[in-house]
Amino acid sequence: MKISSHRRLLTGACGMLTCGLLMATASPAVARAAAGPTTASVSGTVLKVTAATGVQNTLSIGGTSAAIELIDGAGVTAGTGCRTVNATTVRCSGTGTITELAVAAGDRDDVVLLTAPTFGRITGGSGNDLLRSFSNVSQARLSGNDGNDTIDGGPLNSLFGQNGNDVLTGGIFLSGGAGDDRLRSFAGGQTLDGGPGNDRGDAGAGTDDRCLNLENTLNCESFTPVG
Repeated sequence: MKISSHRRLLTGACGMLTCGLLMATASPAVARAAAGPTTASVSGTVLKVTAATGVQNTLSIGGTSAAIELIDGAGVTAGTGCRTVNATTVRCSGTGTITELAVAAGDRDDVVLLTAPTFGRITGGSGNDLLRSFSNVSQARLSGNDGNDTIDGGPLNSLFGQNGNDVLTGGIFLSGGAGDDRLRSFAGGQTLDGGPGNDRGDAGAGTDDRCLNLENTLNCESFTPVG
């Protein structure tokens, strides 16, 4: 009877231990950590802005090359060279003039608005993104990456739709990439390249516009047929 009692106690203890281990193992999968906010930090003269995975961002980037202000409604964490203004705003200056912005909006349907005059490489990532540059002097490169993106550029910007059915407006160089894209520029001297797909391009007013790989074109002084 004593042996039987000990066996029952051991069995019960092992059962409790097993259950505890199973709960501890399962808990991370059940209670996953919430996605964090966007991070901003300065490395040398480059301001790097990286959005967290699984977060829909609305990023506004303004200021001057000496002091960039970044606002994201999803929250921003200040890294090296940046200081926190509030939960959604940081100001970055590093140790001198910032010469480049490197922005990765990540997944989801994001919005990035650029008013800073600094050169920038803006990438929308996956999702249907809206990328806009309002600077007349910035030579930014705006890339939609995957998804059906809308990209509006300033007169010196380069716009890249990449994959998806994209709408590109403004800029000096417009590349639709794969998909059925719509490209429209304004002043003269632009290059419009539709890429693979059924694309439409309007070079707008001005002269010396060049159109490539477009199935439907308007106002192109130089046209290279598809294929």
